[in-house]
Amino acid sequence: MTAISTMSWDNISTQCGKKGFWSEEKLAHLLLMSNLELSEVDFDRRSNILPAAYKKADLPSCIPRHLAPEEQEGLLGLLEKFEELFEGCLGLMLENLIH
Repeated sequence: MTAISTMSWDNISTQCGKKGFWSEEKLAHLLLMSNLELSEVDFDRRSNILPAAYKKADLPSCIPRHLAPEEQEGLLGLLEKFEELFEGCLGLMLENLIH
């Protein structure tokens, strides 16, 4: 009697395939199909660009409420220091480089 190999992950088990099940041809086909699916998804993503609706960010509403009040104030102050980044328009920021 031979033992049946199983693989378990996160409380889910499945029987392993027999040795030799995954031939080079099967693996190549699987790789080809997965690449085709990704290419189709990529094509759809690139060809269906959604309209942009830029608007100024409401900075106080961006502050997480789980922070302590002084942390909220500090974060809001930091965001307001760079408020021009959140104006909601496209463009270049040519002033100081931010690292």
